[in-house]
Amino acid sequence: MTKRILTEEEMSALSDRLMQVTKGMTITVRYFKEDTAHPEIPAVGNYVTLTGKADRIDPVFRTLQVGDTVVPFEDLVEVSGEGIMEIDQYLSISE
Repeated sequence: MTKRILTEEEMSALSDRLMQVTKGMTITVRYFKEDTAHPEIPAVGNYVTLTGKADRIDPVFRTLQVGDTVVPFEDLVEVSGEGIMEIDQYLSISE
């Protein structure tokens, strides 16, 4: 499976969700894990879903650590958890 490129809108929504994650929060992330058995073929791998405690969010190195797994921000496609909401709800914007 090849890595899907997120649209600007999807990246913005994901960024908004990441800003709501706090250390110790139980979250579920879906991310692309590259197939290291075939390094000659870039961006080939599988999507993995992982649930656990957010142990570290590193804005400098752009990584999120869930348990023992460190996920680069650019590999994330989805972040969810108790208390994480869409930006419109977060800002109390209604249509």
